[in-house]
Amino acid sequence: MIFKKLTRSLWLFAIVTGFLVNSSWSQEQSTDYVPKEAFAALIIDLEQLKKAPGSEFIPFEIIEAFGKRDYGFDPTEVESAKLIFALDEERPEMGPSVGAIIELKKSLKLAERLKDQGPSTVVDGTEIYFDNNLDMHMVQADPKTVLFASSEPFAVLMAASKKVKNPFTKLLASTKTSTTLKAIASVEKIKPFIMGMVEEFPAPAPFGAVNKLPQQIKSIDIASNVAAGIDMTINFVGYSDGDAKKIDKTIKQLLTMAKAAALTAMAAQVDSEDVVQQAQYDYVARIADKIEKELTPTRKGDTVTIKFKNDIATVGVLTGLLLPAVQAAREAARRTQAANDIKQINLSFHNYHDVNKRFPAQAIMDKKGNKLLSWRVEVLPYIGEQELYDQFKKDEPWDSDHNIKLLDRMPMIYRNPSSAEETATNFLAVTGEGTAFDGKFGKKYSDFRDGTSNSLLFVEADKFVPWTKPEDFEVDWDNPTRGLGRIRPGIFQAGFADGSVQPISNNVDMETLKNMFKISDGKVINR
Repeated sequence: MIFKKLTRSLWLFAIVTGFLVNSSWSQEQSTDYVPKEAFAALIIDLEQLKKAPGSEFIPFEIIEAFGKRDYGFDPTEVESAKLIFALDEERPEMGPSVGAIIELKKSLKLAERLKDQGPSTVVDGTEIYFDNNLDMHMVQADPKTVLFASSEPFAVLMAASKKVKNPFTKLLASTKTSTTLKAIASVEKIKPFIMGMVEEFPAPAPFGAVNKLPQQIKSIDIASNVAAGIDMTINFVGYSDGDAKKIDKTIKQLLTMAKAAALTAMAAQVDSEDVVQQAQYDYVARIADKIEKELTPTRKGDTVTIKFKNDIATVGVLTGLLLPAVQAAREAARRTQAANDIKQINLSFHNYHDVNKRFPAQAIMDKKGNKLLSWRVEVLPYIGEQELYDQFKKDEPWDSDHNIKLLDRMPMIYRNPSSAEETATNFLAVTGEGTAFDGKFGKKYSDFRDGTSNSLLFVEADKFVPWTKPEDFEVDWDNPTRGLGRIRPGIFQAGFADGSVQPISNNVDMETLKNMFKISDGKVINR
């Protein structure tokens, strides 16, 4: 059973990666069975891959035996194959469909090979088989062509597509290469979809130029030779020479900013008095300069080109050395995003106070004082979620039959960027005697006698709770840092009543932290 699963996985790998291509791919590409919805293709030259150092680790024998046994042909000796990605312009939210077009050297009767897997179905005149090995739909388009598709409708669409002409098929037909890997994509073909994504999730201000790239890039092609190292060429084709100049400028800016962000994040973790750590930083900085230089693009007419060539040993060393810096940069970005989210939550509290003359209480309660729903529900109208707020039954608990159905609609502002949690948050209010959320009613500005800049409202806690549940961070006065400081290295983030967000060290003085938790104890806070 284990061996069978392994061979099935290997065969799927062979299909999905476009593994099945011979060395004649330098010829112009056929566009038969490429639907009008297609926008990208991926192909690997098998003959060159076989010759590449390290190819002896690829299980060609197993792939060959499995293909002959279950399909009647050797998958390593097909005429050609293409992996196609397509997007339904009318329903882009469904995501891309995937298909493979396999052209054989010999005729094949697919029905005889798949008869043991169940009967075929006929849709719009197309006979479709379901392949249990790959969990994909198959069509014999002609005696020497087999189509694989991720869905039944896409299988029908591919089978009906002959001589389609659009920006992508023209690009595919004219593409030639002699490299191991070739990937092409028509950005023009899916520009509306990409622009919609940019509008919904725009790049932040420092990277704002990225938002304009979909309007400047017409197509992208990537060619790579995999041998003793990495030899890769990426071409960005603009709509005009002017667009290419803008693409070139944006890529160079991104390289500079990425290097600076990684080095800044790494520098923050280097002990300036430790000569070894400082030497490690200097070395990484030197290598980062080299990589930036390697990746700096060149421009010719409407095309911007990035070439990267290096031996595998160097690539391995660079990856090992720069990984900590990259991880640090990612953590810095997540930390910044989390701080921004807490700040927005803080802002919602101040907007709430402007309307209601007090902050919200820890929970929406019934007449007996029983907690029903979290403050996170109460402030929904103040974070732009009025429609979601109106759907809650405020006189029922968070896990009632009605309210529990809204749990999976957690606003993004409550999602921690360092977690995969989609219905739970760790942006928690500070609760306990003397805190901002002590009692049944929300606090007024005048209640913060120690000053709003010295009083904590929220913390980025270690635990996650369902976002609608009236549960938060309960201070342990004997050990006030209990439950804090495991999400971020060395710190936890905290939102103060004045609207500010600040990182607090895990080594913070315990008495100082207690004073931050209490809003009117009259004790001075030493920062």
